[in-house]
Amino acid sequence: MTVMTNQRIAPALLVWGPLLASLIWAALVFNPATYEWALGRFRYMREYTFVEVGTVMGFAVATIAGAYCAFQHYRRGSSWLTLVFFSGFTLAAFLVAMEEVQWAQPLLGYDIPDFIAATNAQDEMTFHNHEGLQSREGWFYLAFCVGAFALFLPRLWPFPQDVWSQWRARKDLRAIVWIVLLISFMKLYDLYVGNPFAPLKPIRWTTEIGEGLIAYWSAAFASLKAIELFKDEPLAPPSM
Repeated sequence: MTVMTNQRIAPALLVWGPLLASLIWAALVFNPATYEWALGRFRYMREYTFVEVGTVMGFAVATIAGAYCAFQHYRRGSSWLTLVFFSGFTLAAFLVAMEEVQWAQPLLGYDIPDFIAATNAQDEMTFHNHEGLQSREGWFYLAFCVGAFALFLPRLWPFPQDVWSQWRARKDLRAIVWIVLLISFMKLYDLYVGNPFAPLKPIRWTTEIGEGLIAYWSAAFASLKAIELFKDEPLAPPSM
C-alpha cells in the first residue's frame, strides 16, 4: 500500500511544480501592476534565463532517457514499432536541444552558413527562427498537444495493445499539456488577430514558458518510461 501511494505521489509532485510556476508567472505578467517587475531583465536576456537553461536541460534529459528506452526495448526484442517510436522521440528531443543552444555556435564561435544567416530573423545558428517560421510557434505547440493527448488514449488504432501500452503516457502529465494547449491558442490569437488589447500584450512572452513546459513534459515522460524499464515493471497501471 505504501509503495503504491509513493508511486502515485511522486509523479503528482513532478507535475504540480511546473504548473504552479506557470500560474505564478501568468499572474505576474498579466497584471499591469507587476508586469514590468516580473519581466525585469527577462526581455533583454531571454537566452540566458532560468527558463531557457531549464528548457535545454529538459530536452537533454529527454534525449538520454529516450535513448535508454530505445536501447532497452532493442535488447529485450520489443516490436520494431516501439524501437521506431523511442528512436524518433530521442532524435526529436536531441534536435530541439541543439536548436535551443544554437548548435553550440556561440560557444565554438564558428561562422553561421550564409544560407542560414540570410533568412534567420535573429541572426542565430537555428532553423526554427527562419523568417517563414518566426512567430508561428503556436502551431508547433498545437502539434505537440495533439501528439501528447494521443498518448493518453487507452489505445490508438491500428497499433496493437501490447505495443501501445509501451508508449502510453501517464495521466499525471495531462495537466501540463492543457497549459501548453492554452498557450498555443493564445499565440495563434496573437498571430492572426493582432492582439489589440493592452492587457493581453504579455502573450508574446509566453513562448519561453511554452517551450519550457514541453521540455519538462518530454523529460518526465521519457524518464518515467525509463524507470519502468529499469524496474522491469510499470510504476502503476494507467487508469482507463
